[in-house]
Amino acid sequence: MRLISFERDRGFMRGILPKWRLNGALEYAREAAHSARVEFATSFWAERDRWPLWFPVFLATGIAIYFELDQEPGWVPAAASLLLSGGFAALVIATRSRWQDRRPETGQILIVLCLIAVALSLGFSAAKWRTKGVAAPVIAREIGPVNVQGVILSAARRPSDSWRLVIQPEEIEDLAREDLPERIRVTARQKNVQVEPGQRVSVRAVLMPPPGPAAPGDFDFARQAWFQRIGAVGYTVSKPKILGVADGFSLIQRLSLWTAKTRLAISERIKAALPGPSGAIAAALMTGDRQAIPEDVTEAFRIAGLAHVLAISGMHMALVGGLLFAATRLLLAGIEPLALRYPIKKWAACVGLSGAFAYLIVSGASISTQRAFIMITLMFVAVFLDRHALSMRMVAVAATLILLISPESLLHVSFQMSFAAVVGLIAFYEWWRDSLSNHDAVRMRHQPRYRWLRRGVLYPLGIAVTTIVAEISIGPFTAFHFNRLAAYGLVGNMLAMPFVGTVVMPSAVVTFLLMPFNLESWSLAPMGWGIDKVIEISQWVSSWSGAEYRIRAWSLSALLTMVIGGLWLSFWRRKWRRLGAVIIVLGIVSGLFKDLPDVLIDREGQNIAVRNDVSGLVLMSPRRARFATDIWYQRDGAAPITDRSVSEAMFRCDVLGCVATASDGSVIAYVQDPRAFEEDCQIADLIVSDERLPQRLRVSCRQSAVVIDWLDLRREGAFAVWFEKTGIRVESALQHRGYRPWTQRQTRTDRDPPKDPDIRLSQVTE
Repeated sequence: MRLISFERDRGFMRGILPKWRLNGALEYAREAAHSARVEFATSFWAERDRWPLWFPVFLATGIAIYFELDQEPGWVPAAASLLLSGGFAALVIATRSRWQDRRPETGQILIVLCLIAVALSLGFSAAKWRTKGVAAPVIAREIGPVNVQGVILSAARRPSDSWRLVIQPEEIEDLAREDLPERIRVTARQKNVQVEPGQRVSVRAVLMPPPGPAAPGDFDFARQAWFQRIGAVGYTVSKPKILGVADGFSLIQRLSLWTAKTRLAISERIKAALPGPSGAIAAALMTGDRQAIPEDVTEAFRIAGLAHVLAISGMHMALVGGLLFAATRLLLAGIEPLALRYPIKKWAACVGLSGAFAYLIVSGASISTQRAFIMITLMFVAVFLDRHALSMRMVAVAATLILLISPESLLHVSFQMSFAAVVGLIAFYEWWRDSLSNHDAVRMRHQPRYRWLRRGVLYPLGIAVTTIVAEISIGPFTAFHFNRLAAYGLVGNMLAMPFVGTVVMPSAVVTFLLMPFNLESWSLAPMGWGIDKVIEISQWVSSWSGAEYRIRAWSLSALLTMVIGGLWLSFWRRKWRRLGAVIIVLGIVSGLFKDLPDVLIDREGQNIAVRNDVSGLVLMSPRRARFATDIWYQRDGAAPITDRSVSEAMFRCDVLGCVATASDGSVIAYVQDPRAFEEDCQIADLIVSDERLPQRLRVSCRQSAVVIDWLDLRREGAFAVWFEKTGIRVESALQHRGYRPWTQRQTRTDRDPPKDPDIRLSQVTE
């Protein structure tokens, strides 16, 4: 057999193969590539009815591009991109009659590309417009205690009998009127505090700017506070003094205050009738106020995979609207003249929609509740129009509306998990319907003798399938944001959801109807019993060995890769959707190789953590900056180490500071007294201090070591450090956040840095 060698123009390898085998392989590769192109083009064109589903995806992409920029963009690029893309799309659509008969496929692809450009620019411009529209002053530094006078906009009682208040300040000591934040959020821990929205109060409080991330790339509370128009957070040092009832507000403001006051009144009445955790959960399910739920109960729900029960979402909205719809239709069906002459189904849909809207208002209109309300509204509109009530297009419409109204919701975990679960469930049941529509087992529902079997089997089967699909759909977001997965979520949902669907939520609907007559105790009793059963189930399941998997922090690129794969798998219907599974696997694999930092530094410089090969992250002090260190361990996928002996073995400390050695031999010095700086500069590779070090020493030492002192922490926030073979890599929170409106903070005017800010931070951010 004659042998030939590869030529340079026939491949990147060089070797020796039989000629017939080489030619066959090349021919097979060409045919495979051609078949793939044909299959891709055929599938893409065949599924043109699914193209609109991608509009909110590209809208979200434009929003994400805006938030990922390092600098705040101006209005010119945003407006220019929107006008150019919109004008070109309008031109293509207006002239389509000229080329529609000649090359219709090319024309439609041009329209699709134009709409993609419109969606990208529209999302970018909407985010820019929203950022500018909510702009409000933010205090530049910590102040207080100072006298604060203002109007309470919302109030929520917490488990420790403290209150979390959102106040619209009218006057703050030492602040000019033009520098007053639009809103401030404070925690009042004084005893016997009785407040309600709409009251004008006076109180002494310590205020500080909304804190940034606890670690580079972590959740940015300051950005969330910016879009909530909260310009300061803090705590009170005196009992709020009621000055009277606020007046002079507009109609919309009065309605908002009335709604907040009504929510608080309903919540307090529920907790008075049902004391303890069951009352707190009942209030959360009816008003959205979760502040009073004990932390141990919340944690048990998380570990048991039941956290979704506490957050008002599509399930709760569907149960409220669906129960009102079914009850009204059943009642009207019993009145024969109405049932025979009028469209009672549409009347019942009106009642269900009205009840869902009332529930939206009373529950606080969170992002997941908004999505659920839009979905159920479209479902009832479909009933009015005699159309199919649930489809993927409804999800696309709901996502588009929410993203245009509040683009920042894209960054909220509630938005991501809510839509991920709904998209996954609809995609699965579309596949189920298509796969089993002609199966003999499906036709048994039309046979009376199988009716009892269907009712006895399909309900628990539906709960199991829904739980599995929903958990898989939200799994990447749970792992990315919370670094944990519930191992027995299926068991917890199988046991608890029957109580939620048949006892708890029906009782909640009846409670709403009985409250105007002061008869809510009749329905709260069975509701409390059902909640107690759910609590018992959550505590039982969460106590099992291995009930929770802790996961190390994933990179954002890994999450985005899995999201793209999930959307590809969910939106398309033909065989090419299987490519989405491959993309998801690539995202999972890439997420496993994230390089964890060797050193983490608190944003106030009060604590540091150093990684070693035995214990993982070891804290310099287990008691300092507890909020930040808990997040560090959460992102590390490990339980917090609170044993001081572990810290003492890692860190050698005296009155001047501490010294630790990393796994690779690098030396880290923490300077508490500037007198130790010169000595540590000679031996350390990394020097950290919460003091302002002299400029002369900073410059001279930085020739041999990396120095991070109070000035660096003040400007850039928390730090992460990697000891690599090529040198020391340093990342700050500011590098991830960029110079945006919510990161602009002026330099402190006080001469010395705060001595014990971790106590104040724990009070603010808990």
